[in-house]
Amino acid sequence: MPCSSPVPATDPPPNAPADLPPPLRVLLRIALPTIAALASRTVMSFADFLMVSRLGVDEQAAIVPATVVVFAVVSFGMGGMTAVSTLASQAFGRGDRADAGAWAWQGVWASLAFALAALAFWPFAGPLFAAAGHTPEVEALETGYVQIALLGVFPTVVAMAVSNFFTAVQRPAVTFWATVVANALNIGGNWVLIYGNLGAPALGMDGAAWATTAAAFLQAAILAGWMLRPRMRAAFATWPAPGPSRPRLRRMVKLGVPAGLQSGLEFLVFGFFIVGLVSGLGTVPAAASNIAFKFSEIAFMPCIGIGIAVTAVVGESLGAGDRGRARRAAAVAMRIAAAWVGFCGLLAFTAGPWIVGGVAADAEVAALGIVLLWIGVSFQWSDAVQFIYLGALRGAGDNRFPAVFTAFSATIVLLGGGWLATVLFDAYAVHMAWVALSAYVAAQAVAFWWRWRRGAWERIEA
Repeated sequence: MPCSSPVPATDPPPNAPADLPPPLRVLLRIALPTIAALASRTVMSFADFLMVSRLGVDEQAAIVPATVVVFAVVSFGMGGMTAVSTLASQAFGRGDRADAGAWAWQGVWASLAFALAALAFWPFAGPLFAAAGHTPEVEALETGYVQIALLGVFPTVVAMAVSNFFTAVQRPAVTFWATVVANALNIGGNWVLIYGNLGAPALGMDGAAWATTAAAFLQAAILAGWMLRPRMRAAFATWPAPGPSRPRLRRMVKLGVPAGLQSGLEFLVFGFFIVGLVSGLGTVPAAASNIAFKFSEIAFMPCIGIGIAVTAVVGESLGAGDRGRARRAAAVAMRIAAAWVGFCGLLAFTAGPWIVGGVAADAEVAALGIVLLWIGVSFQWSDAVQFIYLGALRGAGDNRFPAVFTAFSATIVLLGGGWLATVLFDAYAVHMAWVALSAYVAAQAVAFWWRWRRGAWERIEA
């Protein structure tokens, strides 16, 4: 929230480190394990997609809408947990490590409350897919997956809260190893439960949901166990666990609710775009869009990881009173992200037909999937810009503007443009819907870059 006097720019707090390392070094130290963890998650998600796709076209059409809906629900809580990163990183920059540890626990208590609220979505999963006009076979698959996956909301959001704490205090390798171990369980669980190996029942798509839920509990347990190790307890006072603190939770709500609404609304609208618009155009457009989206993840997931690192470095810099370092961190991160998406674009344009043809269920899906993949690659630069500058704004506690702008652009540009595409175009409806998605991402990128460049974040106190 804007305050009457700006945060001091030059004099660091008395306990802050005298000399902070260059932004590039810290960004790489945080971003590389974070990107590796996200890459592991992307591989796991893609493995889910491939393993379920082997069951048939209905399953290939159902798996992405189902996972998008689950993530749309979970993203409200995961976005809200970015407040842990902001508050813990600023405490770390001030040199107050006990305060940083206290924020991790407040994230755990907030996660519990969110998970209980999320269970209210359980009875609405079936009616949601039915209203989207999916075939009864696809609708049944989607509903079963979502209802099982909702049981994993609590460990998923807890894992994000504790992971954000580790990122804020510059120990992201913990998250990486927890993710790798959990994803190994997920893939192994898929093999057992989807196909009925090792004497287990063949549960199909439901088996993928059960494996993912089990992996979420394992990841949360690993992260919590590491946070409670003697060394962490001594350094960050993570035990005994502080109970819910009303003043701290108020600060989390102030920062976390706008961030949660921004993330949740974005994925909720995107979920409707996939489930209600694209999937409603038929099984072939749905399957082709799912393939294109899965490959687009390879490009934008590392940018999310870099954005997470930017949040931590900007927060640390502002906690230490160094705004110039915060600006440099955002600029360096943008150059790293630009190099990555440029490489991915080159790969997609040169090897796209081979990539898509290898996973498509039939030739018709492959032909459409290649075109949609190329459209998706065309907006990856905008994706990089929006993730980097959103991360920078969150590090400064500037969460309200992204939430308000996302509400506008997601509703008007993505949903409105996507709906017009299905009304005004017939044979090219799915193509134009993806063009509307491109316009939405570009609008987000320009808005977040402009907000950071304008410097309003300098007058915000988290």
